[in-house]
Amino acid sequence: MRSVLQAFLAGLIIAAVWGYFTDLRHGNTTGFLIKIIIIPIGFVFVEMIQMLISKKKK
Repeated sequence: MRSVLQAFLAGLIIAAVWGYFTDLRHGNTTGFLIKIIIIPIGFVFVEMIQMLISKKKK
C-alpha cells in the first residue's frame, strides 16, 4: 500500500508543477483543478494494475 501512496504523491507533485506553469499563470483555475484531481488518480490506477500483474505472476 505504500507504493500506492508514493504514486499518488508523485502524481500530485507533477500535476501541481505542470498545472502551475500551464494553467495558473494564465488564470485558468479550472484546468489546474482538473489536473490536480485526474493525474494522481491515473498514477494510482497504473500502480494498482502493476501490483495486480505482479501478484498474478507469483
